[in-house]
Amino acid sequence: MTGPSDWTPPDPALPQGWSQRQPPPFTSQPPFTPPGWRPPGKGPGVVPLRPLGLGEILDGAVTYIRQNPRATLGLSAIVIAISSALQLLPQFLMIDELADLLLADTTAGLEELMGALSGTLVATAIGGVIGALAGSVLTGMLAAVVGRAVLGRSASIGEAWRDVRPRLMRLLGLTLLVFLIFLGVTGVAALPIAGLIVAGTAPWLVVPVVLLLALAWAVVGVWLYVRLALAAPALILERAGVIGALRRSWTLIRGSFWRVLGILLLTVLIGTTVGLLLQTPFAIAGQVPIIVNPDPAGPGLKISLVIGALGGILAGTVVSPFSAGVTTLLYVDQRMRREGLDMTLHAAAGGTGEDQEQAASPWEP
Repeated sequence: MTGPSDWTPPDPALPQGWSQRQPPPFTSQPPFTPPGWRPPGKGPGVVPLRPLGLGEILDGAVTYIRQNPRATLGLSAIVIAISSALQLLPQFLMIDELADLLLADTTAGLEELMGALSGTLVATAIGGVIGALAGSVLTGMLAAVVGRAVLGRSASIGEAWRDVRPRLMRLLGLTLLVFLIFLGVTGVAALPIAGLIVAGTAPWLVVPVVLLLALAWAVVGVWLYVRLALAAPALILERAGVIGALRRSWTLIRGSFWRVLGILLLTVLIGTTVGLLLQTPFAIAGQVPIIVNPDPAGPGLKISLVIGALGGILAGTVVSPFSAGVTTLLYVDQRMRREGLDMTLHAAAGGTGEDQEQAASPWEP
C-alpha cells in the first residue's frame, strides 16, 4: 500500500490526435519581402541610399574607383597624359628660345628679354587653359561613373563618354563661366592696389591694404568655391544648363555650407598629401639630368620636365578620381537630405518594372 506522498494525479485526457511529445521550439521565419525591396538605407551601390556621413562619402569615393578601375584610373591616366603632353610642347619651345638668348654672342637687349618673358607667360597660359579644359572633361566623365556606381551599375570609358558627350559644350561653358567669376573677383581686389601704386602712395600704406584685400579675396574665393562646388555633377547628372547648374549648386549648399566646406577641405588635404608623396620621387629624379648636363641648350632641362610630368600624371591619375568621387557623392548626399532622392534611387536601382519606368531618369529634379 502506498502512502499519500507517492500519489500523482493522472494525466489529463488529451484531445484526439494530440500526443505527449513536446512541440519543436519556435523558430522565427524571415519576413516576406516583395521583389526588389531593400531595407531602408541599404543600397546596391557604393554608398547607402540615405543621408551620408563623412566616412561613408570617403569610403564610397574609394570603392567606386576599386569597382571601376578602367573608367576611373584608366580614364584619368589617358586624359591627364594627353593634357600633360600638350602642355609640354609650348614649354619646350620656350626653353629653346631662352637657350638661344643665353648662348647668343651679343648681350640680349631689353626687347629680347621681354619677348622671352612674354613667351614664358604665353606658354604658361596655354598650359593652364589645356589643363582646365582637360580637368573639366575628366570631372564630368567621372561624375557620370559615380552616378552609375551609386545605383550599383558599372561603367566603361565608352559609357562615361556617351553620358558626357551631349553635354560637353555646356560643361566647358560652365568651366569658362566659373573661371570668369573668379577672375572678376581677382580684378575687383587688384584694382584698388593698382590705383594706390599708380598714385604713388607710400609703401607703408599700400602694404596693409594689400594684406586686407588678399584676406578678403581668399574668404570670398573659398565661399564661392564651396557654393559652386556641386555645379558640375548637377550639369552632368541632372542634364541642367550652365546657369541652371550653378543655381542648383547654390541651392543644394544652402544651410550646409560649413559641413560641405569641411569635407572639401579634408579632401583637398588628402589629395595634396597623396599627390606630394607620389610626386616627390619624380621631383628628386628630375634634378639628376640638370646636374649631369647643366648646359641650357642641352637636353637636361627637357628631360627634367618630362620626369616631372610623369610624376604629375601618376598623382593626377590617383587623386582626380577620388576628388571627383567625393564631390559627386556630396551632391548625392545633399539631394537625399533636402529632396528625399534616396527613395527615387531605391526605385531606380531595384524596384519593380513600373517603379523603374517612373524613375527612368532618377537624377532629374
